[in-house]
Amino acid sequence: MCDICGEGSEDAFHAVVDCQHSKNLIQAARKEWSVPDDELLHRNGPEWFLQLLDKLPKQDRGFFIMLLWKNWNDRNAITHGDQRHSVEGSLRALSALCKTLYQIRQPTQPQLKGKNVSHEYLQRRMDPSNLKSARAWVPPEEGWLKVNVDGSFVEATGEASAGVVIRNAAGEVWLATLASMLCSRRCKIDGM
Repeated sequence: MCDICGEGSEDAFHAVVDCQHSKNLIQAARKEWSVPDDELLHRNGPEWFLQLLDKLPKQDRGFFIMLLWKNWNDRNAITHGDQRHSVEGSLRALSALCKTLYQIRQPTQPQLKGKNVSHEYLQRRMDPSNLKSARAWVPPEEGWLKVNVDGSFVEATGEASAGVVIRNAAGEVWLATLASMLCSRRCKIDGM
């Protein structure tokens, strides 16, 4: 049984579509975005997700995937002991993420606000021809995205950072982010 709503067996479909929290977020998202009608959101075998995406207009697929990801992310946060996310909070987080992704994909966007780096800089910096490592970046197959991550930790200062870059087959940056932190206590990382 689902730990969140207590209804239905916990599987991927239930977690991202059928759980009450997921249903509420999907319903709230309909006020701002194009989200499939309830009659399309049903389990029709193991290929339900691919069949659903096939029925959606191409321009609506990305947001719908992000919506299901947010439902999965909220489910994991709740089941792993984090606080329960409100539908409004989840919707605000999803809106902010989609806005950031949209801004990064706009080639005329001169500078993103906040801690983000300009789109032109990211395009130059993440261009596979500019990489200086011994192994060249290999693009994903057409129609796929590739996620590259890296991180570092300086034991002497307790500083840590991690970066994520998502690019398409043409090497265009869809998302790039960097997070830095200062660890207030020493942690031992096994296997490192």
